[in-house]
Amino acid sequence: MTFKVGDRVRWTAFPEFGEGTVVDPYYDPDYGTVGVRFDDYETYATDTDFHTPKIEELEPAASYGAPTSVSTFERSLREVLSEIQDLLLKKNAAYGDSALNPVRAFSKSDSAEQIRVRIDDKLSRLMRGTEYENEDTVTDLLGYLILLKIAEKR
Repeated sequence: MTFKVGDRVRWTAFPEFGEGTVVDPYYDPDYGTVGVRFDDYETYATDTDFHTPKIEELEPAASYGAPTSVSTFERSLREVLSEIQDLLLKKNAAYGDSALNPVRAFSKSDSAEQIRVRIDDKLSRLMRGTEYENEDTVTDLLGYLILLKIAEKR
């Protein structure tokens, strides 16, 4: 069985947790585990005394007569955030963490300032109608804004 972000599930190994929401269906595919949030606690958090549920230990919440899904807004929000997260992780791997830890061969600006410049360039292309073909400008902007938030927190 496969689960998507936002699916409501019951953990058969620990039925006392009741139902939970899948927050990361791809958390650890090597072990077949799924990140699930029960009462605002993510089971794959740093608590080493707690085990992450395996896929075979989860059932759709409907089998217990519980609601089968979260609101349309919550599901949509989780899907969009998951897409942006995937994009940022792929780009980070491809570019070697260059947004938050740049090489600084020419520019000596800090990471946050360099990200602001990238945002300005993206907005400039959008406003002038000179976007690159097959580019998802909105998703790219959201990604840069998230990177800026991370850089400013450091």
